[in-house]
Amino acid sequence: MFYNIQGGGKHKYLFYFRRIVGNNDNNLQFQSFETADNIVTMKRLLSIISFVFISFICFSQEPDSTTASKIQYGFCFGINISKFHKDNIDFNYATRPAVGLFENNKLSDDMNLKLSLLYSVKSSTLFYPGTKFSNTYFDLNIIPQYKLTQDLYLQAGLSYSQVLTAKKVILNGSNWNGVNKINDDEFNPELNITAGFECKIQDNINIDFSYNFIPAKKDNIQNFQILVNYPLDFKKVSHRKLIKLKSKSQIEALKNGLLLVRLKTFENKINALMEAGYTEDAAKVKTKQETENKKIVSAFRNYFNFCNVYFFFSNNTIEIKNRKFNNVFLNDSLVIDKTMTIDTTKSIFIAEFGNKEPDTTTYYYQFYKYEFIPDGNWSVKKVKRYYTYSPYSDFYALIIRDGNFVQLKKPFPFYVRAIFMSMRIHPEQALILPLTIYSLFLPWSYDKTVDRMNKKLHKYYEKSW
Repeated sequence: MFYNIQGGGKHKYLFYFRRIVGNNDNNLQFQSFETADNIVTMKRLLSIISFVFISFICFSQEPDSTTASKIQYGFCFGINISKFHKDNIDFNYATRPAVGLFENNKLSDDMNLKLSLLYSVKSSTLFYPGTKFSNTYFDLNIIPQYKLTQDLYLQAGLSYSQVLTAKKVILNGSNWNGVNKINDDEFNPELNITAGFECKIQDNINIDFSYNFIPAKKDNIQNFQILVNYPLDFKKVSHRKLIKLKSKSQIEALKNGLLLVRLKTFENKINALMEAGYTEDAAKVKTKQETENKKIVSAFRNYFNFCNVYFFFSNNTIEIKNRKFNNVFLNDSLVIDKTMTIDTTKSIFIAEFGNKEPDTTTYYYQFYKYEFIPDGNWSVKKVKRYYTYSPYSDFYALIIRDGNFVQLKKPFPFYVRAIFMSMRIHPEQALILPLTIYSLFLPWSYDKTVDRMNKKLHKYYEKSW
């Protein structure tokens, strides 16, 4: 049957469908659908789906590496434990599944904003047997989170549930499948305040507990939701990429920071010679090192302009490590200038002439593989085996370290060979023909070595940006 009802300047079309329940024709039930309301509902649903879908697509194509680290995507699945409220009828809790997608945005070190779109089934049974209600929803959750510990977040926010289908399920042995499902249009979209917590149980698995504890309407569904969140690494960064990103941030930090050049004093050697009575030898060592240090200072003053440079003696290394910068910096005459201060808010790097150390990949990035070894108790244990990209190397060079005096690594241009120093210390190396030919292409003075480092830093900085 079809009716056209006019009122309030709008047309509503009501369709009535007759459903036979049982074998008696007099036992009839009628169900109505308001097509205008259904159209509005579908528009709302499509708007929600489009918004979330466009959001996922846009963010997943974001090329900025910093954004990738702040936004996490994934899928989730779990259960709804629901209890309906309708016409003062007593309902029982029932459990049904839920599945969907989530997006977690890191707003600060302690705050996240989690968005999720779920397909949820919510159900509730009546106290008298044979009847239950089972509805399907699209749930849109907007949940701010606060970090209590490294693995635990408190959360509270809004949950909007859009009804997709609403069914009253009645056991009916006369039907072929034993049940009779009747559409129920008395369920409406719901808006609730939800609260709970999310905890990390493994590196890539979180469990989310939430409860709709403040319904917008008194007849809204009570729902306790338990979800397993599994993040998807759409932008998983490889180890090689991590190294490049680290080097990129370091070159920018150095450009805007400070380079502190450590000048050797050979204080221990000089004191040992003095104690042994070799006063003249001690004076020669001291004079020679002062000459070398002045050449280094002159080279940086004349050939280095990548960032601000300060100088300190090696016997003040502990003070620099502890960030005690009073009365440690030198003027160009190698005299401590008590009036000299630095901006401690800037990044600090260390430069010096010395032996290049082995690759420090294990220190920075903790690259490792697992290996199972006997533990001496008739079982095995899993241990990490660390590895690096390059073999041990040891040669004299101008080297750049971080503020903790840890040598940087490639692709950062952290060293320039100073072959002239190696030849001076070990002149017998000149007998090695390949090394001699190779040394012809390397700088043979402090000035050229510092100039080459300056050019390499400028080139890498321009390439990085």
